[in-house]
Amino acid sequence: MKEPPRNRKMTSVYFEYDVLASLRFALKLFPETTDVLIVTGSGNFTKFLLYIVRKQLAKLGASPKLTYLPILSIEEICDKVSRLPSNYLVFYIGIAKDSTGRRFRPSEACKIISDAANAPVFGISDTYLGSGIIGGKLVSSEMNGRTLGKVALRILGGEKPEAIAPTRALDKTVFDWRQLKRWGLLGHPLTAGAEIKYREITFLGQYWHWFLIGVGLLILQSLVIVLLLVQRKLKREKEQERLKAEQSLRESEQRYREMFHSDRVVQLLIDPEDGSINDANQAACDFYGYGFDELTNKNITDINTASPEWIYKAMGEAESGNNLSFRGKHQLASREIRDVEVYSSPLTQEGRTFLHSTIFDITKRKQAEKALRISEEKFSKIFFDSPVAVCITTINEGRLLEGNHAFFEQSGHNREKSIGKTTEELDFWSDPVGDRERVLERYRKEGSIRNMEANTRLKNQDSTILWSLDPIIYDDQKCFLNVFIDITERKKAQEALLQSEAQFRILVENAPVGVVIQTRNRAAYVNKKAAEAFGAKDREELLGTPVLNRVPERFHDLVLKRIKLAIVEKQSTPPLEYQFLRIDGSEFDVEVMAVPFNYQNEDGTLIFFQDISRKKKEAADKKTLEAQLGQAQKMQAIGTLAGGIAHDFNNILGVVIGFTEMALLKSQNRREITPELSRILEAGERARDLVRQIMTFSRKVEVELKPLSLNDELKNIVDLLQRTLPKMIDIETDFAADLTPIEANANQLEQIILNLANNAQHAMPEGGNLAFKTRNITLTADYCARHLEVKPGRYVLLEVSDTGMGMDEQTKEQIFDPFFTTKDVGEGTGLGLSTVYGIVKAFRGQIICYSEPGVGTTFKIYLPAFDTQISTTDVVSSSKSELATGNETILLVDDDDALRELGRQILTMVGYKTITARSGEEALDLYTKQKDALDLVILDLGMPGMGGYKALEEILKFNPRAKVVIASGYAATDAVNKALQGGAAGYITKPFSSAELLSTVRKLLDLD
Repeated sequence: MKEPPRNRKMTSVYFEYDVLASLRFALKLFPETTDVLIVTGSGNFTKFLLYIVRKQLAKLGASPKLTYLPILSIEEICDKVSRLPSNYLVFYIGIAKDSTGRRFRPSEACKIISDAANAPVFGISDTYLGSGIIGGKLVSSEMNGRTLGKVALRILGGEKPEAIAPTRALDKTVFDWRQLKRWGLLGHPLTAGAEIKYREITFLGQYWHWFLIGVGLLILQSLVIVLLLVQRKLKREKEQERLKAEQSLRESEQRYREMFHSDRVVQLLIDPEDGSINDANQAACDFYGYGFDELTNKNITDINTASPEWIYKAMGEAESGNNLSFRGKHQLASREIRDVEVYSSPLTQEGRTFLHSTIFDITKRKQAEKALRISEEKFSKIFFDSPVAVCITTINEGRLLEGNHAFFEQSGHNREKSIGKTTEELDFWSDPVGDRERVLERYRKEGSIRNMEANTRLKNQDSTILWSLDPIIYDDQKCFLNVFIDITERKKAQEALLQSEAQFRILVENAPVGVVIQTRNRAAYVNKKAAEAFGAKDREELLGTPVLNRVPERFHDLVLKRIKLAIVEKQSTPPLEYQFLRIDGSEFDVEVMAVPFNYQNEDGTLIFFQDISRKKKEAADKKTLEAQLGQAQKMQAIGTLAGGIAHDFNNILGVVIGFTEMALLKSQNRREITPELSRILEAGERARDLVRQIMTFSRKVEVELKPLSLNDELKNIVDLLQRTLPKMIDIETDFAADLTPIEANANQLEQIILNLANNAQHAMPEGGNLAFKTRNITLTADYCARHLEVKPGRYVLLEVSDTGMGMDEQTKEQIFDPFFTTKDVGEGTGLGLSTVYGIVKAFRGQIICYSEPGVGTTFKIYLPAFDTQISTTDVVSSSKSELATGNETILLVDDDDALRELGRQILTMVGYKTITARSGEEALDLYTKQKDALDLVILDLGMPGMGGYKALEEILKFNPRAKVVIASGYAATDAVNKALQGGAAGYITKPFSSAELLSTVRKLLDLD
């Protein structure tokens, strides 16, 4: 490891392989060499060495030819090298395992190959010297150990490891004398200072003493004695050196152990054979959360989360002498997984090789790296997804390096085709020289650019952009970060705005609403419409005058507050309705709004107003019509309800009256009960009159209308009132002389007047005036538009007024409701005015009430002027004379059981044969079976199921000459008229008396 990790208390000793120098020296020794065979085995470390060899020998050139022998078995390699020609060299890298998987010590494999080789063998390490390589400039384990020892002594001497620079162990030039001899290189000039090992002793050197025996036997003996003495001394000195070295080694190992265990960095000593943890320092125990004994009884596979295969492979590489570093994950005692960075190298201790592993916890660094990656991804997403165009270009050439989606969308360029091109090549500038130079000049002056307008071409069209630019570092070079917004449309809009200002003045001047500009609370501008609204002769009459002059005093505070809101707070004032003053002092309704406005460099307000006098009048009329419509709908609903109740009550009264009449006929000889029955009959008839009033209100009764003189009728009724009303009530009349006739019913007209007079009497308990007034009047379309249910035309107006206590609005809204009364209990039925309302509507007229509390009440009744005679349906009248009899057969149809039984008894009592049916379906079935026997059918209209009208149609289809009498609680209504027009012979109104029923039946039977 040439460079130790930064910020670690470490240094390193390293060596470098000089393969190229070794091979060049070999070629000097064997200049005839043309080919070099490079031999290696399998395993990661040998692959690493092979990588270094390839990298360095790439510089050698084309000669000699290099052949890298594939991974073979040791036998195959020996066979290859044994047949090499003389112009070959063998370069041995190292074999720890051959292709068959057999393991070797690299020196052992070198010896086997060298012995078999037919060519010289060279290597890269002095560990192969003596195993068959010739030698050369080799990596020296001896020099590595010496250098390591020197560095260790410096550390032991007190120097900090991190203060010691990485130290390289020197190479050594050394040769094997035996291999030099084998290849005929003895005497060949070698590198100066080269060391030669394994020299062979020569024959002369072995027996030189035999030649000198005779000359110097004595000298020899003396020398032997001296040599023995010297040898003894040297042996003693060597023993002392050995003991001293062993002591030094023990002390070194002790210092190493002290450093190992005291170091704050996590350190483990691992046996590469089985992965067991042989030793661990306190930092390791603290990091993993185990005690020392517990940790040293574990295997590295218990801690490292990688697969055992990978772990053993890595330990094998480290054991081969290759310093190993890697990142992985280690599991603590708490089961927590931590990210670690591991540095592992072989260490020999007591004759055994261990792996010394230094572990750094990099979990936080990994987390920081992850956070940085997430941050980069986030900002990358912001960059690419920004709706604003952003791109990165080089400074000098303007070459596009990157751009976001908005940039390529707005510029109209394709990303793949644009990256790497200059902005000029992309036709980005309207003026390629001038426009870009202006941008660069601005940058050189200010160091950045903010919102500079520039002319460019976007999507092949001249455009204007708002440009911002900042210098950034991108891919290790200074670049421009460009941000721009296309403001082409905005520029066009500004130009259009300038062009429209003149048009705006024309529009304001001719606006259909009043426009006033005020500054300093005075009118600074008034358009034509405003001058007209204020009734000014010309606008100069208003210019310069205080705006409050045109506002009633009661609104001054409001107007000043709204002006302040617009000028000071710069807020538009919402539309508001109030009044303005004309020049003549009259008021008119306006709707006003104002907005802040700068006029001739002065803050003011732009005021818009519209004369809404007509609009408010229309709104008031609409409200009145809506109220009338609501009242009409309410009266219609009440009428429908009242009519339904009256119809059902009619049926009940019919039973009461009918059976009472029969009881009277049967009790003529029992005078003691006759008065009671007569009173029951009288009460029933009064109830029938009350029901008819209700039906009159609900317009379920058709009345006979005749031309009448309203004045004549009123005179007769007023004469009656003068005799009956209290004397403290004065009656006044004002009758038009030329009053047009009306079409009405005299009896019901009298009922109207009497009811109104009765109410007036109760409203004036202390006396007062009661006035009757008539006149001709024509109702216009405008009046009718404000009053529902009235058609334009000629009318006769009847006004009935009193000076009584009057009514409030709530009471006025209910006076025409049935049963509503302000009188005490027992003083009224609440049907008086509702009957008046029903009669007026039956006359196709309208009644309107005007009243104020304490002032009095006026009823205005509009009745259509008479034009032509209106025919009415001829109602078959009944007679209360002697009961008519007969012997014919009659079919009586009614769904009400009591009425049906009453009718059967009345008819049977006077001799008629009566057949009854409860529905239209049953009646039709009986009629089809007994048509010839039946003389008359009495048919109720209002039945469920098929109903009376459908039954009438079917009977007439079966027998067009059939005589059918329609019975209905509604006299001459549309349904009755429809039945009469459809073929019914006549009708009778329920409830009917016995005489009415029998008289009607007899008259219809006597018809041909």
